[in-house]
Amino acid sequence: MPERCARLLLSLLLVQLTLETRSHSAALQERSAVSETFLKTDVPVGDPRASLHQGHAQGLAVNPVKLTEEEPGVAVGLLQQSARAPSSKIMPECLMVDVVIPAVVLTVLGTLALGLIFRFAVDSAPTTYMLALGVYANFQDNLLFTLVLVKSYSLAAQFQAGPIASGCLVGAHKMGTAMGMVLVFLALKVFPECWRRPRLGLLVGAFLQIAAAGSFAALAFFEASNGWVLWVLVASRLLLGLGGGLQVSLAWNLAARLVGESRELHNLRLFVAGCLGLGAGPLMSSLATALAKLVPCHLDGFEGMLAFVALLPWMQLSVLLRPLPSLEELAACGAQKQTSRAQAVVVCLCLAMLVLRNLALASLEVGTAELFQKKYHFPPVVVGLLCALIVFTALPVQLFYERMQGQISLHFMLWASLASGCFLMFENFSALFAASMFFFPMMALSSGIVMAKMQEYVMPDGSVLDRNTTTLLGLVMADFLGRGLGPISARYGIYLGGQRGFAWTQVAYAALSLVLFIGSEVASQRARKGTSESSDQSKSEGSCKGD
Repeated sequence: MPERCARLLLSLLLVQLTLETRSHSAALQERSAVSETFLKTDVPVGDPRASLHQGHAQGLAVNPVKLTEEEPGVAVGLLQQSARAPSSKIMPECLMVDVVIPAVVLTVLGTLALGLIFRFAVDSAPTTYMLALGVYANFQDNLLFTLVLVKSYSLAAQFQAGPIASGCLVGAHKMGTAMGMVLVFLALKVFPECWRRPRLGLLVGAFLQIAAAGSFAALAFFEASNGWVLWVLVASRLLLGLGGGLQVSLAWNLAARLVGESRELHNLRLFVAGCLGLGAGPLMSSLATALAKLVPCHLDGFEGMLAFVALLPWMQLSVLLRPLPSLEELAACGAQKQTSRAQAVVVCLCLAMLVLRNLALASLEVGTAELFQKKYHFPPVVVGLLCALIVFTALPVQLFYERMQGQISLHFMLWASLASGCFLMFENFSALFAASMFFFPMMALSSGIVMAKMQEYVMPDGSVLDRNTTTLLGLVMADFLGRGLGPISARYGIYLGGQRGFAWTQVAYAALSLVLFIGSEVASQRARKGTSESSDQSKSEGSCKGD
């Protein structure tokens, strides 16, 4: 009996050993076949990515069962990804149907809509028409800035770029915008009346945008991996922003020369247009990614967005190539001739408030997106839609403000911002979303009113804080300090205290803005009192000379 058991055991061991040997030899044969396929790819020998690609191939060979569990074609997809086949190898029918045709159709429809709006909806008065051009230019500049924002990280990773190079790829656009504003500022110093003839600046900005957008889209589409290509992409983004900066700065300087409520209204429209552009970019990118999954070629949507980026700047030519109204007869509002320390205090406080507003807005955009995705577990496409809804609430609120004819005061907006910031602390999705939809438009609209107030108390032309200098400082500081530090504060607040930590940063920005506003009100009262006293004194001196 023990002898029979021993023989049975020995036979079972021999059977198991035979099966393992056969499975091992089959795995080796399959691995050699996959490795041979891998060697046929265009990955150069010695490339640092070769080990990663070989790992993919070996993983497929060692675990062939996984291939049947994945969706069909996953092995081919992984091997193509490891070979990094450029987008230029997309089939022509896919390129036309999924990339070129949708971008062309969208551009043509946008061009027709833009031409009809400026022909029939926009007032033909010179000031209103040119400022409407500025509103569209600000919207377009911010749209071009954020259209590629969603895919910018993967684009930089293609070149194995470090954090600095990756940040330059994103931030170069706004740096170029600031450079364009500086150029307009210098032009106004040399030719103080050049703002009356903005056609040249608008056309130069448009052609810079066309050239830069086309070169950026082409290089990003064909996925050239040379190191110098990354810096050409950065330079293209810089020139893209430079063209937008020329156009937007001309509009801001025109608005600064208007009087009273008209200046406040057009500043508000310019601010809201920029906010809508910032929200429209991620929205369109998210929709493109979602719709790309429905087409047969299974692209990721970025190819179509690049085609649209290349075509978008051409839309403005439908308006700019037509005769533009003349601003030669426009009576500009002159700056106050008297100077006082109170005026300088008002201007400086308004500059600080502009920075805080953009800091709060940028922080809200980034913070809510992170909370929606990580805390409330929404997919990226839904997060893009929710963030766009928050930004787009500024438009109906702005229209309501215009209908109320300025009856909503800046004081009310600041208190409303502070109250909605407190509601951000309630840790449920409905409260966060509703408070964000109220916080954003209050902050956005108050920015235009703050800019108008600052321009009301500027120093005489030629002073340190004259109209041109304060307009430049307001725009550049808002972009660099506000837009630059806002995302950092949002990330850090969430890192320290989650949603409550983020809410406390927003409450702090709103409360500090309220304190600065109260200080500016006190300073402006002193400035008006000093101006009235000086005017009365000059009248009395004139009467004495007459006697």
